[in-house]
Amino acid sequence: MEIIPFVSALCQEAQVLGDYHAVRKMCSRRLATLRKRLGRQTSKSKKYAPQPPSTAEEIAQEPKFVHLYLYSSERAWAHAMQMKSLLADDTTAASAGMKSHLVSRLHKAQSYAVQLCALLEDSASRAADNDVLEANAYAASLRGSEAFEKSHWEDSIKAFAISKIIYSALFSSSKNEIYKDQLTSTVDPSIRYSAYQLQLPRNMDVAAISRQYFPRQDERIVKAVEALDAKALSDPAAEAPGEGGAGVAAVTSVTWRSRTAPVEDADISVALAATQAAENAYLSLQKNNPNSTEAFDGTLLAWQEAVDTTKKAIDEQTAEGVSMGDPKMQNLQLTWTLVNYSLFCWRIARNRVMVEGIAQGGKRKNKKGGEEVRVKKLGHLKEEVA
Repeated sequence: MEIIPFVSALCQEAQVLGDYHAVRKMCSRRLATLRKRLGRQTSKSKKYAPQPPSTAEEIAQEPKFVHLYLYSSERAWAHAMQMKSLLADDTTAASAGMKSHLVSRLHKAQSYAVQLCALLEDSASRAADNDVLEANAYAASLRGSEAFEKSHWEDSIKAFAISKIIYSALFSSSKNEIYKDQLTSTVDPSIRYSAYQLQLPRNMDVAAISRQYFPRQDERIVKAVEALDAKALSDPAAEAPGEGGAGVAAVTSVTWRSRTAPVEDADISVALAATQAAENAYLSLQKNNPNSTEAFDGTLLAWQEAVDTTKKAIDEQTAEGVSMGDPKMQNLQLTWTLVNYSLFCWRIARNRVMVEGIAQGGKRKNKKGGEEVRVKKLGHLKEEVA
């Protein structure tokens, strides 16, 4: 049935049109045409009569019935986005009535998606597990959008967590970029912002938040997700082995000259954990070849990444108007000092090994059996150091 590819194709057409009102009209035209083909439209010569809802048996006979719900849902969603763009362009026109109307359109969109889920979960529809997962992910994203507009942040995270887990499992099994686009365009940013509003720890990444808020009561969805990816609902940090078979724990705090600061940024925590793994790898390489400078490459790259990540976090806080006296900024500055100091220490250690190698290679035996230092090479070395 390919629910998500169908919705993704509609989104691409919407980007080409560039106008949500045009998207809404396009969905209305296609919906009318589809209803006529499926015999779900009242004749113009007769009085209007509401059509009975579709059944699972009809979907099993003709999968096009699924598109009735998708077009209806996308039309209501386009109407909501049209109103949202109007409110964004003219904030003076915003009113409680318009905001309520926007939310009602999103509710209508997700109600069509929920009806589709109920039909596909019926065994009479002969829907595959992937179709049921896609329908649930689609409905959850619309439900999350409604909660997002209502500023119900916890409900928003719970809904988008379902979409996150399902899309990630589908992507890991099929490697279809459509699922990844759904994650990067809507799901991940919404989870991040909702988590920020709930003041969740910043060292929790989107995947960890999704696993925490994913509802595990629906056994059918859980089993279908685990059938695609057995580790979709498990914490990889607790299972991933590090160098030498020992796991590298997540970095939650750093200490610099008797002062300890918490690491609240998830990217910084990951970067610091990578430096620990790189240092463990250096120790194993250094045992085999103590005079090798190549063993330093991985460690230097890891610490440089930590420096860049910390600097990026500081710049983001500065752009948001956070003062230097803020505790979060103070913690970032302490982390920034630590990672820079560590990077300089590892550079000095590598340079010392290089100097020793050059000095040893620059010596030769004289006639009396002693060592004679090449003055020119030492001169070049002094120039490079200076």
